[in-house]
Amino acid sequence: MSIYLPTHRHPTPPYMQEDQTRLKNLLQAAQDEADSPQLKDSFDKARQLLDDTDFWRQTTEGLAILISDKKVDAYHLPYEIEERWAINDSFDIAPLLLTESLNQPYYVLALAQHNPVAFIGDSYDIERLEVDLPSSPEKALNIDEMFASSQTQRRGHSGGASSPHGEGDSSEAGREERLRFYRLVEDALASDSRFEANCPVILAGTDGEIGDFLGHTRLKNIIPEHIKGNHTETSPQELYRLAIPLMYEYSLQPMMEKAAEQFQQLHGTGRASDDLDEIMEAAEQGRVDQLLINRLDMSRDSVSDAVHGQHLLLRRPEVRLADILELTHQVVRNGGQVLGLEQDQYIKSSIPVAAIYRY
Repeated sequence: MSIYLPTHRHPTPPYMQEDQTRLKNLLQAAQDEADSPQLKDSFDKARQLLDDTDFWRQTTEGLAILISDKKVDAYHLPYEIEERWAINDSFDIAPLLLTESLNQPYYVLALAQHNPVAFIGDSYDIERLEVDLPSSPEKALNIDEMFASSQTQRRGHSGGASSPHGEGDSSEAGREERLRFYRLVEDALASDSRFEANCPVILAGTDGEIGDFLGHTRLKNIIPEHIKGNHTETSPQELYRLAIPLMYEYSLQPMMEKAAEQFQQLHGTGRASDDLDEIMEAAEQGRVDQLLINRLDMSRDSVSDAVHGQHLLLRRPEVRLADILELTHQVVRNGGQVLGLEQDQYIKSSIPVAAIYRY
């Protein structure tokens, strides 16, 4: 028995009770549908979660409950999922695999001239990265001596001859030092043992700070859009809320587009198909490299009042569910990858799956 339901991230007591009630009703409906004495003890064990306050304090956007005659497993999901249950010889693990395929690690660098902060995040959450970033230009560069000895020239207020630092337009005062400071911040982050150069980086800061940083950075994979404003003291919870839409637009959607483009290029060559029977045969032979499942959607419908605008929603499958359950298991057993795509946006098909073959 596979049970999926939407839940609330950081729930208040009323929302926690709403989530508990939703699970209680689903468990009862699923048990009535299963009508299986072998699962009775497992359903009773699953109901113990209803009174586990610590469990409900940790909820995210979705919840998966997998029930067999031997055990009960529960998984929090970082994306909202349509409420449903499925009874079969095997679990419906497709939503778990789709969640994993979307779980791209990333960094947020909150830039400022004082106390910049770095964070590391994924689809589930974000936390401060304990890296020793320089705290200010004054401390990092011994700024007083820098100003005294700087030979940088700029125009004075009178419009006359250019003059050294300390005498003219304040908008340019110390710019060289700011750029050097940002380079030190970047070097400290990039040299940290936990920093992965291939992961996306989201910048947070004022337009001026971001512009200065981008003009001289050597970091790769910087997300084109930044989080505006000073966020050195912003809570991780709020930064996560601001970062996730950028990650989806600039990292996850291009990944989907790339997979769909590869499918279109190979379709008709024998290396790709959207025929379910053909895909199932190829999966049994171990030929499926990537299984593409159209179960993602951008929606404004949400159980949470805290969600504004569009958000990612995992839809329920509508055709030949048993075949799709077996297909996902077969692909994973043979080392293939399962990727999620937005419904009908990248691959137009009468069924919710397509495949790219190894050969």
